[in-house]
Amino acid sequence: MAQIFWRQQCLDTSITELPSPPDFELVEQFLKLDSFVVAEGRYNIPDLAAKEIRIGTDAVAVGSDITRVENITPWFTSAIVNIQKLTRECLKN
Repeated sequence: MAQIFWRQQCLDTSITELPSPPDFELVEQFLKLDSFVVAEGRYNIPDLAAKEIRIGTDAVAVGSDITRVENITPWFTSAIVNIQKLTRECLKN
């Protein structure tokens, strides 16, 4: 569904299968429309949001990853546990 406002376009798309990282190519296509573009969805680390701003996106909505700490905490915990395991394995060798 697309909603168009005077002097600004707000595009709401529904996708059945979401790609794991943000869909940078889709956002780049919206940027070609020469309208205000807000990227939203799966921007769960600052580097992803920064990349979006670098390519010209006007704003990035982070959403539940900030407001619901229970969503993002397991990702960081898992990453830390994994790197600890890898470090121990490397030190053994």
